[in-house]
Amino acid sequence: MDNEAKTMLEKAIMTATLPRLRNTFWEICLENPQTASIACKKLLSRTNRSGNNPFLSTSPSHDTANLSSEDEEVQHEKRDEHENRKRKRDMFPTTTSVVQPRYDVCEQCDKEYDVEYNSATACIYHPGLLDGTEEFYEDVYDDDEFDHEEMFADSPELYEWNCCGRQGGKAGYKKGPHRPKKNRNEAKVRFIDR
Repeated sequence: MDNEAKTMLEKAIMTATLPRLRNTFWEICLENPQTASIACKKLLSRTNRSGNNPFLSTSPSHDTANLSSEDEEVQHEKRDEHENRKRKRDMFPTTTSVVQPRYDVCEQCDKEYDVEYNSATACIYHPGLLDGTEEFYEDVYDDDEFDHEEMFADSPELYEWNCCGRQGGKAGYKKGPHRPKKNRNEAKVRFIDR
């Protein structure tokens, strides 16, 4: 691909709508098994019963320093055969593993995270709800149809966390593992409903 085509492709990708990109990428995966395999490795996480992710695993290294050239060739053939079987097996879920999207959005901190690197302290969040400050209720709030998310985005200082009393824009204090959002359409921040 020449530089002009590469530049135009980059522009097309960066300006395409998200649904267009998703559909195009899916079609490419259906047309090209190698692309589908790469997409699986990048976007899926599979843990087997031992907790390992076979998408990321590599075959064990073999010491070939003391082998004759014929023995070494046999070892390479066995390794290649093993890799081919493993590649075919890893493309599709089995009963001994769980396949899930590799990236998810956390319901506690509302950030995207990699499920393979989700430790016991990966998420820092507020376990409580946001409530308007006295100033908020005295000077700003005057409507039953008030949009808290929009107001919080514009003026987080008008809110405070009911779990710790800290200002709305302050970082969380509780640590724990990320938890996947059950409904991605739910509000990013939870507010006390008055």
